Amino acid sequence: NMRVVFEWTNDATGGVQPPAAIDNIKLDLVTCPKPGNLVISNIGYNTAQVTWANGAVETAWEVLVLPTGSPAPTASTAGTPGTSPFTISGLTSVTCYTVYVRAKCGPSDFSVWSVPVNFCTTPNYCAGDHFYDTGGIAGSYQNNQNITSIVCPDNAGDVVTVVFNNFNVDAGDT
Repeated sequence: NMRVVFEWTNDATGGVQPPAAIDNIKLDLVTCPKPGNLVISNIGYNTAQVTWANGAVETAWEVLVLPTGSPAPTASTAGTPGTSPFTISGLTSVTCYTVYVRAKCGPSDFSVWSVPVNFCTTPNYCAGDHFYDTGGIAGSYQNNQNITSIVCPDNAGDVVTVVFNNFNVDAGDT
């Protein structure tokens, strides 16, 4: 059931107001609701996992992953078929992405794309990515910070070597 009401009041005491007209109204019934509650988890340097809640009773979906800052997808943009949970692979380390999901309710019946969700991949230290203190590449770290970075090899028993390209302490620090 749907009720649409248009109301126009013309208060003659407040001045002369032109008449109003409402024209070309279109009400579309949504036959394929969009998925919601997208959650990104298990984020690595080249993979992540996305889960979502169904919009209705659909059984097919498309997932679209774009670099953050890319234009939003249009109705004609195609995604990769997938089910929830969906593993996103082939990502680049230390890169931010935006994920969209839409439902496929029939051969040509798609929902609109979901609300976008952003995430950033982790560094791949074994491939040469750098790690920095909380000040980043050019900033200063805060006083009295205690930061732990865990670097693990991909294979048990492999050796990890850490090379410090730059290391300074403040004057008077030991």
